[in-house]
Amino acid sequence: MKLASRIEKVIFASHNQMRSDPKSFVPFVENAIRNFESPLSARLRRFGQADLITQEGVSAYIEAKNALNSQASLPKLKWSDALALAA
Repeated sequence: MKLASRIEKVIFASHNQMRSDPKSFVPFVENAIRNFESPLSARLRRFGQADLITQEGVSAYIEAKNALNSQASLPKLKWSDALALAA
């Protein structure tokens, strides 16, 4: 990862964590679910930031939580500077 920027490294590490341990993201999704204005609301309150108005509302977050809980682990990806340069 010699050629990767700081943000690319963070995104790549997060992607690999999602692949290898999908359940580790469930607490983040559960926190977001708790921050919706109401169970039927599309408004996600983000304290210290502007609220986020979603198209699908809380149901999409519940669906994501269920998918993360049922997703099997996958192998981590390996960084390739050559592919990064080609992109």
